[in-house]
Amino acid sequence: EPGAIVEVNTKGKGEAIFTPEQKHLRSLALSDSLGVFVGGGERGVVYRQVPSSDDFIAMFDTRLPEVVDLIVAGDYVYAAAVKGAAALIESEKSKVDVRAQLWQIDMVGTGQVLAGSNDEAIFDLAVDRHGNILASTGATGRDDPRGRIYAVSAEKRMVSLVYQSVSRRITQMVELGEGKFATIGGGGGRVAE
Repeated sequence: EPGAIVEVNTKGKGEAIFTPEQKHLRSLALSDSLGVFVGGGERGVVYRQVPSSDDFIAMFDTRLPEVVDLIVAGDYVYAAAVKGAAALIESEKSKVDVRAQLWQIDMVGTGQVLAGSNDEAIFDLAVDRHGNILASTGATGRDDPRGRIYAVSAEKRMVSLVYQSVSRRITQMVELGEGKFATIGGGGGRVAE
């Protein structure tokens, strides 16, 4: 069902539990303590399920078109909001209009930008063993547009480059344990550890 969160049982039957006004949803995160969060894919709104309810509310507007990933860490939800991520994937041009922001949002709906870029799109988020938010990216408009992973410390307000790929984009990260992650690179695709 377009633009809806559907709860599916083991027999493959589904029922919509949330259908917002926008037709495209892009991301979903679940926290045992804070609940369900949904990221919009055409207006960049973060929705939250009201605790002890089946209702969802619009919690925060990132002011960018897509929330491509959400992750919950501590008492916050972190949202990767972007403009131009799809164009970056589809285009081989050296310059695509891209903008990205990593938002830290508290449970009353107040947010702050922890990191941002006008030539990189964020594709995926994770949390490292030190509590840093990892953001995987793809770039445009550079002589050497490579995919990167940044570690963002919300507490110290610090951004550090931790990995640079030979691929143009790092579209997904998976934790392997012991502080290691596997990544998928696009635009020169590869799996790396």
